[in-house]
This record gives sequence, structure tokens and C-alpha cells, in this order.
Amino acid sequence: MNILFSHYGIKDADGFGRSYMLARELAALGHTVTFLTSQRGFHRFPYDKEVRENVSIIAFPDILPASFRKGGLGILTTLLKCWFVIGKHFEIVHSDSGHRPASGFPCRLHKFLYKSRYFSEWWDFFGKGGIYDEMPLWYRLTLGNFDTRAEISNKKKADGVIALSEFTKQRALSIGIKESHTLVLHGGADTRSIRFYPDTSIKPRYGLEKAGLTFGFVGMNEGEVLDLEPFFKAISKKDFSLNINIFTTGRKLSQQTLDKFSLGDNFIEFGWVDYAAYPEILSCADVFLLLQKNISTNVARWPNKAGDYFAAGRPILTNVVGDIGEIAKQNPAVFYLADWTEESISARILEIHNQKPDISRFQKIREFANTHSWHNKATELENFYKSISNTHD
Repeated sequence: MNILFSHYGIKDADGFGRSYMLARELAALGHTVTFLTSQRGFHRFPYDKEVRENVSIIAFPDILPASFRKGGLGILTTLLKCWFVIGKHFEIVHSDSGHRPASGFPCRLHKFLYKSRYFSEWWDFFGKGGIYDEMPLWYRLTLGNFDTRAEISNKKKADGVIALSEFTKQRALSIGIKESHTLVLHGGADTRSIRFYPDTSIKPRYGLEKAGLTFGFVGMNEGEVLDLEPFFKAISKKDFSLNINIFTTGRKLSQQTLDKFSLGDNFIEFGWVDYAAYPEILSCADVFLLLQKNISTNVARWPNKAGDYFAAGRPILTNVVGDIGEIAKQNPAVFYLADWTEESISARILEIHNQKPDISRFQKIREFANTHSWHNKATELENFYKSISNTHD
């Protein structure tokens, strides 16, 4: 098949997360894959082209700041993508965040002109009752109102809806989309790029060898602190005497947040790291953190960092929220379960500290990752494409 992916964000050195992983693995399955995205700056007009892992990546410039383009709102990018697809042959057009113009408009235009099959992903609960309610007033009055309308209207125009969770699938069914035209496709594990280290012997290289137990969390931002709050409160109590480290990648927390939870020398922030060093850093964790507050936006999403944790072969401390919580209940070898309370989490940390996970457990989790690889996810998606392409309604 000839497949077009329209990505809402910006091209970077390491890839594009979920969207690119699926595109890469579809190319590995023998399909011709073109990946549309935007570029930083205004280096080449009308676009910059490269081939990466058999995926043709076309990156368009824009006159708007990167903060707009990250959200799929680049005006020039959207127009150039629409211009690019005219006259091109694609059997499948796939938008990763179809309600945003830079992702959805080029696909819908191609479907209108050439009757291609249009697939749209439903990542989060964007509208009222979801992300809308958590955002400031300016967002609710502008982009929030747009998202509330567009996330519904866009999915109704799609031939197939790819839901990241059972929650978003049920939303699709509730607006009249047939169950046969929906697919729940969780994020995968990048077992191709993330090398598995069967032990934590690399810890000294990153200054993490002194603690008796090391927790890891990737993709940190200030919003994630709300989910981790009971963990931070548990370890900041005066009677908490265990010698542990916590490391993060992603954004560094503000001094105000660090002070609020008394996060000192045992809290190591690597910031944004090169992908070449990423597997090594992951291997330094004894356990990863994936705690989530039980709110609708968390129930609706799938935390893609879970796939990296699987690939690293390390267990995950989590609570039962959304689809990841249901998988955790079914796989006790991969997850440590706790309630979202200081007391429960503190007791679980003590238990883990007293009986640290070993190499045999790490190896079992890596085997689990292989069954949840991006390659297998792309195979599921390929089958979904074919099932929709073969229908006539």
C-alpha cells in the first residue's frame, strides 16, 4: 500500500514518537510510506526531504512560532501540505491528530479529491469534560472551543478511527461510528532502538550507584508532578529513611516544585538527553514510575512512556487507572501495584526495597516488550487498514 502519514508536530533529530514508529514499522512491512511534518526555522522552501529507515520525511516551514506548530496550527505548513498531496497517489491517508489543521486537513483534502481511505487517531479527551476543563480561560475561549467541536466532527469524517484507549473508543461509538471502524491501538515498545541491558551496572557512569534503589521517570514536565504527588510526599516524610534515587528526563522542575517536595541531592534531572544515550539511562532504573491521578484525561490516554519502560526491561510502579491499569492487573511480573495514596505507595516502596527486582525479572519484562513492540502494533494497524479498504460503506 502507498500510505501518507500527516504529523501535527515538528521534525526533530530523534523521531516523532508514536506516529513515526508506526510509519517506520509499516515501511518495514513493505509499504511505501510518506511522512509529512514541519521543520524548525525556515531553512528550505517549499520543503525539506530526507529518507529515514525507508520512510520519506517531508518537512515544511512556517511563519508562526514553534509553539503553534507543535500543536498542529501552522498556517503555512497546512497550506503547503495540502498543496503537496494534490496529484499524489495514496491509498491510505492517516492523521495522528486529525482535528488539528496541519494534521487533518491534508488528509481530508486527499480523500475528497481521490477517494483515499482516511484514518484519524483519537489520542486524548480534548473537549469539555476533558483537557478543556483543565486549561486556562484564554484556551477555553479560543482553541478549547475549536477542539471541542473539531475532535468530534473530524472523527465522523474518517473511514476509520484509531483509539488509544477503550475510553476514546467508547467516545467514538457514542457519536455513531461503527465498532468495525474503530481500533484500540496502544503505544508500542521500541525494541528495535532501545537496547536491553540485563543489569544496572552502568549506574556509576551517571552517578546513580550510591542509592539502594533507583526509580526512573522519563518525559517529565510540571504537569506530571500532579500525578506523582503522593510518591513525592511519601519520600519527603521525616520518617522515610530508605536510601533511594529518582532520576528524570525531559523538562527540569522549577525550584518552587523542588522545594515543595523537599527534592534534594537524591533527585537527579538529566533534562533532554540524546537518543543515543537514552537506552543506557533507562537501564539505570531498578523500577520506573507511572502513577496517575484518577481523572478523565488520564483514563482516556495511553502513556507512551510505558513502551520505553517495557523495552528497558524494568518493572513499573503504577496504580489502576485507564487501560494501562487494566494491563497492570493482568501482568504482576511487569508491574508493582499501589493505590494513589502516600501510605500505599510508601509501603510498596519498602517492599520493593527489601526485595529488589533481579535480572530474571528484567529479562521477563523484555520478553513482554517484544510482544508489545511497534512492529506488532503496525501489523495490527495494517490489518485494520485492509479491513476498512475492503468495505464498501
